[in-house]
Amino acid sequence: MRLHTDVLTRFDLIAMAADGPIAFEQLTEHGSRSHARAFEVKLTGSGTHTNSGSYGARTDVQAATWDEWGIFLGRLYDLDPQMLAGTPKRPIYAGLNDFHYQTGERFDPVRGITWEQQHKSRHAWRTDWDSGGWSRECKCGATMYPPLRG
Repeated sequence: MRLHTDVLTRFDLIAMAADGPIAFEQLTEHGSRSHARAFEVKLTGSGTHTNSGSYGARTDVQAATWDEWGIFLGRLYDLDPQMLAGTPKRPIYAGLNDFHYQTGERFDPVRGITWEQQHKSRHAWRTDWDSGGWSRECKCGATMYPPLRG
């Protein structure tokens, strides 16, 4: 995942993962046209599946879970609310408010879950459609909403 930031350093990213069950498979710094710098991050963790992707993925390495990524990103957004995850043209999370909206505030550093409280297996998402769009919910209480745009 590409993270664009004006604030965060490599040391901040390492510090936000230091006490958890995650590690960096990849952590490289790059230039960014929209921010001071960008980091390419691939996390390993306690997921039940292996890392995948189209650019040299190591499928023998356990991937981080959705919750592990969320806790990590929630901590980073606490330090830099303007951080952008993804690409500027197609962000996955376009800042703190978008991140907390899409994840149902599950990863708020004050009120959200901890490493110990994360859902240990893969989330079993159920999609609900209504007149306003969609949402996904897992039996553990995790929710997912479409991105805020506009």
